[in-house]
Amino acid sequence: MGAQPVACPFDLNIAPPGYQTAFDSLRDVINQRHGWADPMELERTQEVRDTIETPTRARGRDELHAWILDQVSVGLISDRATMVDALTDAGYDLPLVGKAYLTAQDPDTDERWRLKGKIFHENWQADPVE
Repeated sequence: MGAQPVACPFDLNIAPPGYQTAFDSLRDVINQRHGWADPMELERTQEVRDTIETPTRARGRDELHAWILDQVSVGLISDRATMVDALTDAGYDLPLVGKAYLTAQDPDTDERWRLKGKIFHENWQADPVE
C-alpha cells in the first residue's frame, strides 16, 4: 500500500464555501479605508455583450443540426450512442461529450460547435413518431 498524504498545517483553500461574502466585505472595507474607488459602483460598470456568431459559423451549426434531425427522421439515429456513431462516421471529431451536450469538430475547418438540446442528452431515445 502506498503512503497516505499527510495534511500540512498550512494547507489553504483559497476559495472555501461562502468566500465571496467575506471577500466582498473585506474589499469594501479596504477600498473605503484607503479612499479607493468602489468597483461595484454603477458608474464603473461596463457593458457586457453577448457573443454573436458569424453568419458562416451559425450556418455550419444550423446545417449540422439539420443533418442530425434528418438522420433521426429516417431512423438512422435512434439514441445518443447511434448519434455519436453517425457523427464519427461522417468524419466529425467529438472532443467533448458531456451529460447534456456534445461538442462536434469539423475536421476540414477545425470549427467546433457545442450541441445542446433535448436530443443531445446522454439518456435521449428517439420516439417512434419522431
